[in-house]
Amino acid sequence: WDWAAAERSFRRAIAANPNYATAHHWYADFLAGRGRLEESVREMERAQELDPLSRIIGIELGWTYYLMRRNDEAEAQVRRTLALDPNYPHGSLNLGLVFIAKGRYREAIQALRQGIELGGDYDLQYAALITAYARAGDRAAALKLMDEVTERAKRGEFGPFTLAVAYGALGEIDRGIAALHRAIDERDLFMPEIFFDPLLDPLRRDPRFRKVEERMGVARPDSGGRYIPPMLPLESLFKALNEEGGRYVLVGGLAVVLHGHLRATGDIDLVVDLTLFLDPPMPFDHLWARSEVVTMRGVPVRVAGLDDLIELKRRAGRPVDLADAEALVAIRRLHGEQP
Repeated sequence: WDWAAAERSFRRAIAANPNYATAHHWYADFLAGRGRLEESVREMERAQELDPLSRIIGIELGWTYYLMRRNDEAEAQVRRTLALDPNYPHGSLNLGLVFIAKGRYREAIQALRQGIELGGDYDLQYAALITAYARAGDRAAALKLMDEVTERAKRGEFGPFTLAVAYGALGEIDRGIAALHRAIDERDLFMPEIFFDPLLDPLRRDPRFRKVEERMGVARPDSGGRYIPPMLPLESLFKALNEEGGRYVLVGGLAVVLHGHLRATGDIDLVVDLTLFLDPPMPFDHLWARSEVVTMRGVPVRVAGLDDLIELKRRAGRPVDLADAEALVAIRRLHGEQP
């Protein structure tokens, strides 16, 4: 996976035709796979504005809410789309996923079976149905369907991601983790979902899942292609960036909070998501002169403030979102001020 090149291509496509709904739709899917769910929702909502009768866009907007665990909104969105076409099997799949997330397993079974009967012969439909059977306490039905899925996987009809979800639902964690590694090797289409899909919660709780996440990390072109896992201890992140000699800046409210936290406590024993700090598509150059160098345990780090980030977002045509407001609240609390 070349995430950076993919994003550049999506942005070029949208710039060439800002009213092309499919470009916004597929870019939203990309953003969801990278964990940028708020951006994904905005892109999917824009796609729906441009093509309000599209079944797939309407359903996948609900799917994005599902990934964010906003299950009531997900159910409402899926039902609105199914009202346009009650026989749309992809809609039945997503309604089943939402029912599983809400603990309504019998309704999930009904929706998922209906989707299969309507012709929805999707990998995930079967993995979700095995999950619903298992969580409803019908292990016999889950195992029977698992036998069918296993045979079809041998024929190449289903991929290892489907097997991983099913193994996790059945409590076969070792086999589930192994299947995820095979899915990475085979570039399984569904693998970008691993960071958020609730179906993977049984596997996500296992410490070995971290290695799967690391293998799905980003190799950034400005780091010489060196592999950077998506999660790192903060000090390790600083050292890795410093060793590369790249022009990285920590920006925004989180940077200010970390700076203040370090000065107050001397502690940076934190684990961070790199996507919170590294955003290559944004033009950082004008921030460089306005940033300051802070030494954290002997590692020099450049930090830029939230006001500068907001200005940067405006220049880049990016929205100023709720996270910016939340960061302002956190900063004020850090300094003993009323939010």
